[in-house]
Amino acid sequence: MNPTRVDAGSLALLASIHSVISDRASLREAVCAYLAAEQARGSSVASVVQAVLEILGKATEGGADANEELAQLLVDSCVEPYIFGVPRSV
Repeated sequence: MNPTRVDAGSLALLASIHSVISDRASLREAVCAYLAAEQARGSSVASVVQAVLEILGKATEGGADANEELAQLLVDSCVEPYIFGVPRSV
């Protein structure tokens, strides 16, 4: 196995990875805040998943299946601590 070279390309990739990880955490926090606010208004989890799906569709150009999976994963990661007491990372 060759050792990893540290060059401009690998540093750019590392910076991108850090950005994606940070963005995922921020996205999850935003979805959890949205879920909490909607639940306080009496919305069901299913309606929140649908709303998150619609918002993702407007914000991304990904396929519907990918957005549906992401919406469900994000909402599930916010709901599971209440159900199981153990948070799941996205």
